[in-house]
Parts: sequence; C-alpha cells; structure tokens
Amino acid sequence: MNRGKSAATPYDSPEIFEKSNRIKEAKRNRRQFVYAAMVVFLTFYVVLCLAVFLYYYISFNSDTGSTTLYSIRILNQKGKTLALSDAEQANKRFGFYISLTDLDKLCDLSVSGDRDKLTLILRQSGEYLECFTNSSFLYVNGNPARLSIPVLYENREYYLPVELIEQYFIGVNIVYEKGVCKMSLAGDNPVLELKLKKQPISTPLPEP
Repeated sequence: MNRGKSAATPYDSPEIFEKSNRIKEAKRNRRQFVYAAMVVFLTFYVVLCLAVFLYYYISFNSDTGSTTLYSIRILNQKGKTLALSDAEQANKRFGFYISLTDLDKLCDLSVSGDRDKLTLILRQSGEYLECFTNSSFLYVNGNPARLSIPVLYENREYYLPVELIEQYFIGVNIVYEKGVCKMSLAGDNPVLELKLKKQPISTPLPEP
C-alpha cells in the first residue's frame, strides 16, 4: 500500500528555518540585555544609596565628635568670677543657655513677669526685652524679633539662649576659650544697650 508524502511545512525550507532561528536569537538577546540593564541599574542605585548614607553618617559623627560643650563664667571688670555654670547646666536640649540669675549678676536687670512672660529692663538705659516661655519670639524695645531656640522656664528659673546676648546686647564681651564661655562688661564704665532701638512715635498732623 503506497503512502503519500506528508505535506511540506514552512520550516522545511532552510531559509525560513534560519530566519526563525535568527528571530528567536534576537528575542533572547533582547531579554538578556534588559535583564543586564536592570541588574546594572539596581546595583548603581544600591551603591548610590549606600554612598549617601555613609556621607551623612560620617558627617554627623564628625560634627558630633568636634562639638565642644561650654560652661559659662560671669566675670566683673577685675576678672573676679561672679557666677559659674558647668557645661551640663548650660547646655540644654535646645542649645546653649544662661540662667536669668547669672545674667542679672552681670547686667543688673530689673525683672518682672511670671512663668509665661518675662520682661527685662536695663536699669541704666531703660531699654527692655519681652520674652515668652517655650517661644523663640520676643520684643526688643517693642520691635519684634526671633531667636533660633526658645526661652525656657525650668525649676522656677528662666533660661535664656546665649544667642540673645550675642545678637541684641551692646556692652557685653563674650569670649570662648578652652571649653569656657566668659562673659563680662565692656569697658570701665559700661552702659548696656540693646541693638534694636525704640521706634519714635510720629507726631500727628494738625487738623485743617
């Protein structure tokens, strides 16, 4: 019994078979390229993240290790110590502070207020500051101003940022050396003043 030949398929042609193999190879190469590109990208991303993390970690540790905690020493014109606060007392959770008691020994202030609001008056000049507990906002001779850290009230004592004296007091010398912040009055007969002056009251125009 004679059997007929099976019908020819497209793949029986060498040209078509070779073309099909080339297409399959091209697809396989594209997939490999995509996988390789993804691996390179993910590797670069992970390395970049690690580099950024290490940079901030090293910077933070470097800054922390180089930070000096200062104590405060209040001196009179002859160099005699009037008050001393150690580094633990002066460095609080927000920054560097001086107690109102110590500042008064240096500046001879007139003080009024309660645990929420404090008014400091310089006796010689009559200029004044108004501060508020747990706030960095204040008034200097009636002019609004702001500090970088707040005024604190702890254990029945006000603590003022040293920044306040550095920025707004005229007539106070502040020197940092060997872990000690030394504060004293400038000159033999200092007159303490504030840098922001009272705003003059304008004279109203007469009625026509």
